[in-house]
Amino acid sequence: MKLIKKNIKKILEFRRYKFLGLSYNEFSALKKGSIKKTSILFDKEVKITDSFWYLHSLNELFIEEVYKFTANNNKPKIIDCGSNIGLSIIYFKRLFPESEIIAFEPDNDIFNISEYNLNQFNICDVKLYQKAVWINEEPLIFAKRGSLGGHIVEEKAENTIEIETVRLKNLLHEKIDFLKIDIEGARI
Repeated sequence: MKLIKKNIKKILEFRRYKFLGLSYNEFSALKKGSIKKTSILFDKEVKITDSFWYLHSLNELFIEEVYKFTANNNKPKIIDCGSNIGLSIIYFKRLFPESEIIAFEPDNDIFNISEYNLNQFNICDVKLYQKAVWINEEPLIFAKRGSLGGHIVEEKAENTIEIETVRLKNLLHEKIDFLKIDIEGARI
């Protein structure tokens, strides 16, 4: 009986994700953490870094729509600080296909995945920068985590890279319709 309840719960949960193009088998594999490199989103192959965080992001972006907003025109200006693998950009472009998006992702590996994912959706009009958003424009040391949670550190160590930064204040000189800040910042 316990197994039946567990399976029913999983099927009901899967129904929320089905419109994204996931099969039940793929959803189950993601839940178990056994898919680590690619997945399907709206019939396109996307690269992912972590099954748990991928499902979490799908839920947050496409099911709960935590970044849904209304705009006064069909070309809102969006700044995406911490674009990760590009799912938020894909969400924004589905919501507002003509939106002007400036996005930042400092982790070079995740940045490359983001570029790949945007190409899968033929999204080529986004200004995507491999930089961190910071209080100044200065080179910093960034600790890579391979998924979410990368952050700025004081000293170079294993899995760190030197990154360029952009001063957030410099981006806010004109009207911005939506500012997404999903960054970890410093752990100094």
